[in-house]
Amino acid sequence: YYYALKGIAYIAYAKDEDYAAAKTILNFLDKNHPIPDYKLMLAEIAGLEGNDKEEESLTEAFYTEVSKPIYGNMYNKYILEIELDNKNFEKAISIAENEVKHRATPQTYDLLAWTYFQAGNEEKAVAIAKEFVEDKTFEPDASYHLGFVYQNTNKEKALAYLLEAKAICFPS
Repeated sequence: YYYALKGIAYIAYAKDEDYAAAKTILNFLDKNHPIPDYKLMLAEIAGLEGNDKEEESLTEAFYTEVSKPIYGNMYNKYILEIELDNKNFEKAISIAENEVKHRATPQTYDLLAWTYFQAGNEEKAVAIAKEFVEDKTFEPDASYHLGFVYQNTNKEKALAYLLEAKAICFPS
């Protein structure tokens, strides 16, 4: 039932903003079923609480753990996001390209387009988005990313994608 507890912890902090309860659950899980995911969630909570040092420490612990060969490519999406946050665009692009090479899906192409967009190559991001992501997935992350990727080339389309992401994440 560890996965269910992880979900409850997520609800506690993301919906209820009960960070203390979420941290209690995640620390229990980390002791009894240690997987890297808990450190990343604890890092996110630390960030929400404004504890930058703890957020950085937990993120580094997560990164170190998931970089071990035993995890293979399992956590590449999260590693890519950390690299983007740290403005390590070359490494992020390399990870995204590797993801596409190993499993070319609209989601992996979304990561590639988003990475190029974050790196400042908007033209390449738009080209990838048009060919491999647009109208091929309804994942909220992809819709959100498309909203930004298209912001300077097609404001109407950008707004539509941002509203789609919002509707998926926050249905009325």
